[in-house]
Amino acid sequence: MRCRAQVLFEVGAWAWVVTGIGHLAITALLLGRPATPAAEPAVLGAMRAHRMTMMGLSRDLLGLFRGFSVAMGLVLARDIVRFFQFPPRARR
Repeated sequence: MRCRAQVLFEVGAWAWVVTGIGHLAITALLLGRPATPAAEPAVLGAMRAHRMTMMGLSRDLLGLFRGFSVAMGLVLARDIVRFFQFPPRARR
């Protein structure tokens, strides 16, 4: 029988996987489609126009938004590879 902490850990791990896959899927879908709603070009333009400096680098808000989504997907892929390289320890 599994302890409560292990069950909660597994639930959290699967939630992380589902969230990461969702981020990758949405990013891939949004990059490949034309902007159709009337307000979307205005929102994307405002995101491109708003610049900020982080750690000495000037970036626009849209670049940060897309960058974080891609970074989350890459971290997810890394975690999946690690999981299969190092399977869970055998129970005693």
